[in-house]
Amino acid sequence: MNRRFVAALLATSLSWGALSCSDDPTPNDDDNDGSHPSTEEVTTLPTQRIGEIRLHAPVADIDAQPVFVGLGYDITAPFLSATALRGRVIDLAKIEEGYLSSFVAPSSQIENFVGNDAASLLRDMMQSSGFTLSHNGDLYFTGTFADEDFYAAPYEYSTQYAFHCTVTQFRRTRHLLNTLGMKWERVLTDEFAAALREGQPERIIARYGTHLLKESIQGVTHHQLLRSVIMADDDNKARNLLICSGQLHKALTQGTAADLTQHWDIACDYYCMGGDPSLLPDPRQEIWDFQPWISSGAQEGDALVSLRNTHLIPIYEVVTDPSLRQSLKQAVERYIHSRQIAFRATVPLIEYTPGYRLFTSFGEMSALREGRCKVLGALYAANEAGTRPLYLQSENGTDRLSLQQGKCIGYIPDDASADRSTALLHEITDGRRYAYTTSTDRLPSAWHPTGEVFRLPHTSRPAA
Repeated sequence: MNRRFVAALLATSLSWGALSCSDDPTPNDDDNDGSHPSTEEVTTLPTQRIGEIRLHAPVADIDAQPVFVGLGYDITAPFLSATALRGRVIDLAKIEEGYLSSFVAPSSQIENFVGNDAASLLRDMMQSSGFTLSHNGDLYFTGTFADEDFYAAPYEYSTQYAFHCTVTQFRRTRHLLNTLGMKWERVLTDEFAAALREGQPERIIARYGTHLLKESIQGVTHHQLLRSVIMADDDNKARNLLICSGQLHKALTQGTAADLTQHWDIACDYYCMGGDPSLLPDPRQEIWDFQPWISSGAQEGDALVSLRNTHLIPIYEVVTDPSLRQSLKQAVERYIHSRQIAFRATVPLIEYTPGYRLFTSFGEMSALREGRCKVLGALYAANEAGTRPLYLQSENGTDRLSLQQGKCIGYIPDDASADRSTALLHEITDGRRYAYTTSTDRLPSAWHPTGEVFRLPHTSRPAA
């Protein structure tokens, strides 16, 4: 069982300039006659909830190690997490002089990974780190989502969400094992050698992982994993996410996060590894000061702060017996394949004003004049068990949702499968136009509910 220190949960409101639409609609006689509410007055977003920023300090399920070279590594674990480290494969005391090099080389570095969805984030992590996709397309680092409680439901990393990960490294030491001409049978730990004699590949992988670390760059590191629905087309999501990520970190370290308001469904995780976790910033404070924790690294222990394909070799390459080597290789491939996750396809449901128009992609709105848009929620992109079609009816410049007829724009949970993971979207009207809201309380006098209610997919967790 993974041991994890969770420092705290901070609930705060966040916002940034990722909106592709203006906050103020262009005046229009038809839409600004004073008889109908603004979008802000009507619409309480189903996906909108208090911003969630969580601070974690993952630790490895192994005893403290001053040097990580020679440890096993699980390539399917969360990217560059302490939880990826596995049991020791190489006994450093058996290494001949000149085969292990260690350097003190203090430096700092920042790496950024981005994806228009969760799958493309993992691919960017792989490719930017020098890893190539396998012949069957299996992804590494799937534990980034599969092993985290927050992402327990596939909806939480469905395709409506874009992701950005910033890895900030404070490097202290580098250790390198020269594997050229290495006689592996002479340097294996007694425990790993015994596991090989038992000849059970699955047990070997469970204890020692899929790969061997032959190079380790150590120090302290924190990862900022940001998730959001970005109101932009695919070509602009990466740029907007990078801006959002930088603004968030700056706000946290300067104590201005409370000023960032009017966001839509944002989630951010900080993973801090190495150093003394008791010196991490208190999320309840306005200013997050990481410096005391960063400075504690040399005294309190290191983390692995960087990962490249050249830092690893498959664990089966240290096996000299041809039959066992092949069996272990096949078991590693099966294990990686078993750790793949399903990426559920969803599309955003967007309300645009003036006009209360409805769209399911930001590209559809590219020809519209400047106005106001908000994400009402998400729809499943494919018809699956437990879902029903949602239709769009358009007439005289007015859009309306329907369960019976019109253009199919996506799928929503049916009544039989509805549970606490759905959000109720109420239809309201002023007699001429239709709008949608999660709350019918305090509606302006000209507007009233029609009685039509739609169940949208929503988080499996209560709002923060």
